[in-house]
Amino acid sequence: MTATVAPALSTSPVKVVAGRSFSQLLAQTDKKVVVVDFWADWCGPCRNLAPAFEKLASQHGQEADFAKLDTSQDLAVTGTYSITSLPTVLFLEPRTGVVMAELRGTVTPRLIERKLDVLFDRAY
Repeated sequence: MTATVAPALSTSPVKVVAGRSFSQLLAQTDKKVVVVDFWADWCGPCRNLAPAFEKLASQHGQEADFAKLDTSQDLAVTGTYSITSLPTVLFLEPRTGVVMAELRGTVTPRLIERKLDVLFDRAY
């Protein structure tokens, strides 16, 4: 597990996190929420969500940090958040990691946007 938070791709607004880098992201962010996509390479719906998650990160990156965590690579964090279905998207409180909202199973970009609207107290 790496100690640095690295972008998924060099131009990606989504950070790839695991272990310490996950904890560091929570501790160091200045955003209002951390949105984490829990995924696995073998998960077809996870792969389908990835491009839309990238787009959402580009659109909402001013107010939220977006990250991806490969559940098959980080069993500790996966267990801490009781991830049992994929994809799962958690909206976490910065610094504490407390779950503010969650989407499990069928996750669409619109559902993620609606959760952000609710968390930021915006009308939709």
